[in-house]
Amino acid sequence: MIKSKILIILLIVSCASFVTSQGYLDNGFVKALSSFAIRLYQEVTTSISDNVMLSPLSIQSILSLTMYGAKGDTKQAMFDTMTYSSFENMTYETVAMNFKELINGLEGSKAIFTAFKIYVTDLYNLSSDYQKIAIDYFSSEIESMSFRFEDTTPEKVAAYINSWVARKTKNRIQDLITPYSLKYLNTTRLILINTIYFKDTWTKLFTQANTKPGKFYISATKSVTANFMSLKSNFLYATLPELNATAITLSYKNSPMEMIILLPNARNGLKIMKNLLDIVDWTSENVTNRFQYSIVNLKIPKWKFEFSVDLGNFLKDMGMSLPFTEDADFTGMLDNYNENCTIRISKVVHKTFISVNENGTEASAATAVYMMGSGGPSKPKDFIADHPFIFMLRYNLNIYFIGQLTQF
Repeated sequence: MIKSKILIILLIVSCASFVTSQGYLDNGFVKALSSFAIRLYQEVTTSISDNVMLSPLSIQSILSLTMYGAKGDTKQAMFDTMTYSSFENMTYETVAMNFKELINGLEGSKAIFTAFKIYVTDLYNLSSDYQKIAIDYFSSEIESMSFRFEDTTPEKVAAYINSWVARKTKNRIQDLITPYSLKYLNTTRLILINTIYFKDTWTKLFTQANTKPGKFYISATKSVTANFMSLKSNFLYATLPELNATAITLSYKNSPMEMIILLPNARNGLKIMKNLLDIVDWTSENVTNRFQYSIVNLKIPKWKFEFSVDLGNFLKDMGMSLPFTEDADFTGMLDNYNENCTIRISKVVHKTFISVNENGTEASAATAVYMMGSGGPSKPKDFIADHPFIFMLRYNLNIYFIGQLTQF
């Protein structure tokens, strides 16, 4: 009989680009982050049409940390699915070095906070090589704890880990891990967690007196009421004919983070636009240069929602099947692991929160992965976001959060 082992990973989004305050990041690394973000968003929203928000960097960073405990085909499958192998000069070593640059570059930020933690069973120690990667390249905390029923319960373990998650996300992410998800607690061996939290004010604030109720079209003809913020000012604005859409960039006061809203021209154009997202290289100067300053009559809704999803099946469909099977090889994680079963991923749980209002944006995310053994002056432009759209939170070209607003 094969016993199951569980590894949980909690994440939140972050990205960086070329030469920035986060140091030098390889072009291939930046492109891999963007490519994975778009692919994952497209995959998740093939079956979910409601409001969605993902933190792709959080997911990719914690999966990457997990990858360094894998070997052989398991490690390669994770490397390929995260699109690293699609770009020049990307190796296991360069990916780790780029994550170190990215994470170190966030130190001292007033708006963006990220943290990693590994909970490991007290039956084993992390292998010295894996521990070095976790600490040196991902700045991860490591804590040994008992997962045995004679010492604790699923409720106590979940509450203990969730309290850490809540602290790191300013109490915005609650109950990421449920006691039910730990029903096989005795077989749990590792829980890996990453969190990201972002809160900042707009560079150009909206006035609450200008916020009025209006129609938000959830289809070509059907509408619901939403509260819309309005502002006439100078914004980076772009026309994207290949997506049948326009786009606008809103900047923040205390960080290089920016919000990009992609608005399809047609009220029911979200699905078509979403399917075309991957034809655009969001890291290229060609795309960046198409955003030009224009006077814009801006009207966008206030929104606030939570989103949670088990990413396991989506990752499998993207090519990461082997790490979830009994043929997985994660023997690089633990010292002297001698049980008659394999460690594998059983579940990847992701949870996010976003609030957008007149003052700015607050966003956070968490993901849990369970491993089981086994231009110039012109006429003002109108940007009226009164129908479903895609939003991105980017830090120097890299996508920290991506989502869609489809309903209220």
